Amino acid sequence: MQEQEFTVYPRNGVYYVQFRDPVTGLRGEQRSTRKKTLSEAYAVIADWKRNGISQTPDEEAKSLQEEMAVSSFLKVVRSKKLKTESLERIVSTLKETKYLTAALIVDSDATARLVEYQKGFWDYDKSAYIKDKLLHGQRIGRYHALDCQHRIRYWEEYFGTEVRIGEITRKHIRDFSLWIAEKQVGGNRGKKFKKELPKKRISHATINGIMNAGCLPIKWAYLHDEIPMDPTKGLMRFSGEAKKRGILTESEAQKLFCVEWNDERAKLGSKLSMTSGLRSGEILALKREDIGEDRIYVRHSWSVKDGLKGTKTSKERIAPLIPSIREELLALADSNPHGPDGFIFYGLLPDKPMVGNIFLDEFYTALEKIGITEEERKERGLCFHSWRHYFTAQLAAKLDARIVQHATGHTTTEMLEHYANHELEGQLKTLNKAADEVFGNVISFNKKAG
Repeated sequence: MQEQEFTVYPRNGVYYVQFRDPVTGLRGEQRSTRKKTLSEAYAVIADWKRNGISQTPDEEAKSLQEEMAVSSFLKVVRSKKLKTESLERIVSTLKETKYLTAALIVDSDATARLVEYQKGFWDYDKSAYIKDKLLHGQRIGRYHALDCQHRIRYWEEYFGTEVRIGEITRKHIRDFSLWIAEKQVGGNRGKKFKKELPKKRISHATINGIMNAGCLPIKWAYLHDEIPMDPTKGLMRFSGEAKKRGILTESEAQKLFCVEWNDERAKLGSKLSMTSGLRSGEILALKREDIGEDRIYVRHSWSVKDGLKGTKTSKERIAPLIPSIREELLALADSNPHGPDGFIFYGLLPDKPMVGNIFLDEFYTALEKIGITEEERKERGLCFHSWRHYFTAQLAAKLDARIVQHATGHTTTEMLEHYANHELEGQLKTLNKAADEVFGNVISFNKKAG
């Protein structure tokens, strides 16, 4: 084997050596012999050539051949002149020899761009993640996927479209989250009142949603060996409670049903939500077969993106139904121009109910008619879902919380699933009686005022 050449020279009173690889001709890294005389330096060099190089007593000695090979390789890598094909050969060899389990070549065409990958991850019809969840019997709706896809626009605004997913580090994501926290949105003119809206900071709950929408695809890429590390691990969530939805007073509820509504279906939808605790999607999904003598069988929900689907908890439940509301529901079902088997809250098409936004728009209009301004409504957090809170709050004061919990579908304890049928029947009678007493006052007030 041909012996390596080297150069010895003094620097700051100590002799250094630089070996040269006889194969590549490249010079290695400068190494201090830690000796102040040339003869002592040559003795150290002779020992390194014979026994291998170690810079410290605790460091395992490396042969001069290994040292030169590593030094030459690092020099070429640092020059950034290696082509992707050469890098792929190196990585492939390291994997074959078990020196490496996973690696990512950033400039490789096989490495997906971050934003493109994130958007594809939330594509409901093409996403491997969504397909995997559905095959395992887990729920994920089109609306949720679309909402997450929309949130990726913040990632695109910050990172652009060219950054590849393997380039992202934990610091990048942390800096992005802080950028989001400082970001202000709004400022455009309000559509309805044509006034300049003030800019405001994004809420912590929304920031967490944006982070989850972008980080989950990155985590998925790591779990499927598409990137060598998970940069999302250990990131802190933003704390802070989501804005609570407000609750109307009994007097306000009474006044709402005394004013004229532009759409009687929307008015009935509000009455039904107030007296049964149903969500708007569950109301839209109702058909005549779901209406019992004293109960509503809550089996489905409706959304624009998913169509008819299961309830939010994927479990059917029974909700109370007071007599006057039952009469109005059946009358509305009889007026359906598409036939008796269609949706009770029918729309223009036979296979779809009315547009759900009508519930909300009409509710807002009615609030304005009783003197609750847009500013006050937003400050109090009033929305159509407030009827569900009104239902819960009113009955929770009169009944055992578990009875109300079962009616609303908030099954947070496994105990509710073990109730016997006769116990549920008894609960429903108690619930119906209480609902008729509490909400009957609101509805009868409307009739008297009319």
